[in-house]
Amino acid sequence: MQNRTSLAGTPNAIAVHQGRGYVLDAERNQILVLNSETWTPEGVINSEVDACQQMTIYNDNLALVSCWSLNTASSVILLDLNSLRAVDRFQTGNQPAHVVVDSVYAIVAHAGDSTVRIFNPLRSNDPYNETYQLKGKPFGLAVGLNRQVWVLYSGITSGLLRIDYKNKTWKEFTFEKKPKAQFNQLVINRNRNALYFNYQRTDSINLSGLQRFPIYNKDTTFIFRLNTPANRHQLAQMRVDFNTNILYASVKEGSPGSGHVLRFKLPAGNTGSVAPSDSFRVKSQVAGFAFRP
Repeated sequence: MQNRTSLAGTPNAIAVHQGRGYVLDAERNQILVLNSETWTPEGVINSEVDACQQMTIYNDNLALVSCWSLNTASSVILLDLNSLRAVDRFQTGNQPAHVVVDSVYAIVAHAGDSTVRIFNPLRSNDPYNETYQLKGKPFGLAVGLNRQVWVLYSGITSGLLRIDYKNKTWKEFTFEKKPKAQFNQLVINRNRNALYFNYQRTDSINLSGLQRFPIYNKDTTFIFRLNTPANRHQLAQMRVDFNTNILYASVKEGSPGSGHVLRFKLPAGNTGSVAPSDSFRVKSQVAGFAFRP
C-alpha cells in the first residue's frame, strides 16, 4: 500500500507509535501528528520544540525529542504523547544527534562535543547516569544485550565504542586511523548479535557500501558494496524492522528528486551472506523509516 501524503516544509525524521505518526520538520520547527492508518493530520506540535532532529519513543506515554535549538541551548525534550506537551527538558550536551532507549535509560550521542550521555529521564539521581567522551564525531547508536550500547564514530580514527553502562566499563574497536571513508547509520539486527553500518569513501575511489560487525568478534566483514561513479550514489538512511529482520537502506542519488530503497533480509546470526532481496523507487530523498506493528 502506498500513501503519498504531501507534507509542507522539509521533513527530517519520522516515528510511529500507537496509531499515530510523527513527522519532524526542523525547518518549520514543528512536529506534524498524523493518523498512521490514513495519514491524515491530527495536530501540530510547534511551541514545544526548536530545530527538532530526532524522536524516539520512551514508553507508551512519553517520547524523547532531540533539539539543536535555534534560540536556546541544545536539549532533549521529554514529550507527553497524550497532551503533546513537553513535561521536561534536559541539556545533555552540544547538538544531540542520536537518541536510543534501553529500558528506562536514554542514551544520547552529541555531534557538537563528541560525547555520549546515559541518563534516566525520570530519576535524576540514578547511579547509571554517566557521560563518555568519544575520539570522533558520533554517527550512530545501537542498543545491544545486557545493558550494552554501541557507538559508531569517525574522526582522527574511526571505529566502534562498546559501553557496558551497568558495570561502567567500555571497549574500543578501531577500524581506521586517518580514515578514507565516512562511516554512518549504525543499526543492529533483531537478535542483537551483529551490527550493520554504511560508509562512503572520501578519496578518489568512489565507493559506498554496507559493512557488518559481528558482536563478540572484532573483525569487520565487508558484505555488500555499491559502486558510485562520481559519488552520484551512496547509501543513506537505514533501519531494521525487528518484526521481519529486514534492513531498509535508502540510496541517495545525484538528482535531489530521486532515489530508491534496498531491502536486505538479514540472517539470524552474525555470519552468512547478505544481499538486497528487492528494491523500490521513491520520488524524493528518504528522510527516515518507521514501521507499524
